[in-house]
Amino acid sequence: MKKYIMKKLITTILAIIAVISFNSCDKVDNPIAAVDLDTSNLFWDDSTYVASSNTMRKVLIEEFTGHTCQNCPQGAAELQNLITTYGNQIVPMGIHSDLTFCDPRINLDGTAAYFTTGGDSAFYTDFRTTEGDEYRTTFNVVGIPQGLVSRRSNGSIFTFSQWDTQFQAIQNDAPVVSIGLSTLYNDSARIVKTVVNTTWLTSSAGNYKLQIQLIEDNIVDWQLNGSTEDPNYLHRHVFRGSINGTWGSDIPTANSGDSDTQDFSYIIPANFKKEDCIVVAFVYKDSPSYEIVQVEELHVTSH
Repeated sequence: MKKYIMKKLITTILAIIAVISFNSCDKVDNPIAAVDLDTSNLFWDDSTYVASSNTMRKVLIEEFTGHTCQNCPQGAAELQNLITTYGNQIVPMGIHSDLTFCDPRINLDGTAAYFTTGGDSAFYTDFRTTEGDEYRTTFNVVGIPQGLVSRRSNGSIFTFSQWDTQFQAIQNDAPVVSIGLSTLYNDSARIVKTVVNTTWLTSSAGNYKLQIQLIEDNIVDWQLNGSTEDPNYLHRHVFRGSINGTWGSDIPTANSGDSDTQDFSYIIPANFKKEDCIVVAFVYKDSPSYEIVQVEELHVTSH
C-alpha cells in the first residue's frame, strides 16, 4: 500500500538528494510486506542515495533457482561471470520458487526426502516467497536454473547459457527513464524508508509500474551442487520479498520530463543481516509486456 511522505520528511529527503546529486539465514515464517508505519518521530541513523545514469540502461537478471536443485550452482556461476564481465550494468536477483524439487523434504513422487549428511538441519532454510511463487507461475517457469533478462520478449524465460546473448541485445539501449533511489534507516526499530523518484527522459507509450524489492546477499547455507551436499555454499542476491506489493505501484504518467516520487516503509526481519540487505527498484511496462526499462540497486545501510 502506497504511503505518502509527510511534509517535513519530504523536505529532509529532497535536501539529501539535492546535496548528493550536486556532489556526485534463517527460515522466513513471515514474508515481507509493505506496512503502515508512523515514522514521523524516528531519527534516521543512516541514509544512502543513488541515481541511475541517463546514458546507461541497467539490466535486471532474475535467476530462478533452488537449494536442492543440483544444476542451479551453474546458473549462479554464470550470473557472477556476467557481473564480472559487465560490472554494475547487471543487477542480479536469485528467486527461490515453489517447484517440487526445491522443497528439501519432498521428492518428485511426493514421498519424504532425506539427505545423506547434516541430519535435520540440512536444507532447513526456506528461501521461498509467495511473490516468487507468483512470478514463477506468471512467467511459466517449468525448470531451473532459468531466468528473466529485464523481462524482455514479454517476460520470456531463458536458460543460463542464453543470458549473455539476451543482455547484449539491449546492452546499448538508451534509457527512457531515470531512477533516484534513497533509503533512510533506523537501527533500533530496524525500519527502512525507501524513497524512489522517477523522471522520464523521453515519452513512452503504455502504462508503467514501479517495483521495489528486497534482496539479501552473502547467505551461507546448504546447497545441492551436483551430487555434493554443501553446507557452506554462498547464496548470492537472494530475493526476500516485495516492498510495494507483488506487482508494484502505478506510475501516473510517462511523458518526457514527468516526475513521480513514491515512498514505502517496512521492517527488516531480525534474521536478515541489515548490512547485506539491498533494495532493488525498477520501472516496468505493465502486462502483457512486463519489460523492465530501468533498474537501480542500493544497500540499506552505508556500512
